Amino acid sequence: MNEQGAPKKGSSQVVVGYSGKNELLINTGSTTIKGFLPHDGVASPSDVRDGSEPGIRPGELLLGSLGTCIAGMMALYARNHGYSLDAASVTLTDVMAENPSRIGGIDVTVLITGNLSAEQVGKLQKVAAACKVSDSLKHPMRISVSFEPAKA
Repeated sequence: MNEQGAPKKGSSQVVVGYSGKNELLINTGSTTIKGFLPHDGVASPSDVRDGSEPGIRPGELLLGSLGTCIAGMMALYARNHGYSLDAASVTLTDVMAENPSRIGGIDVTVLITGNLSAEQVGKLQKVAAACKVSDSLKHPMRISVSFEPAKA
């Protein structure tokens, strides 16, 4: 962050708010996404897997971030290099781990369609494997949590 508290160029800032209801609002600056708190009697969002709760679970946002990064980087690379990439679909599945309970891995399957040579497909595979979010998740990162008093 710079002196004004804004993200540095190339950085992102997301604000997540909770206002006492069973919802979380995730504000990216350009859009707001609705997350949720599970209904009474459910210990955590990971306990709700039947789609009965509205909104997006935090783990789904993580998977969505990685998938968006992979698909977006492939699309940009293909466009900038004149590839005939007609469509791309990225399916991501979390692999849970324990002690502590967490997402221990992510399985990613990429489906691409278009008139692409084997060399072009190989280039897109490299681009997909090296997107910013993927690189961030592959290496330990610093996470710093601080609390500030609420301003009246």
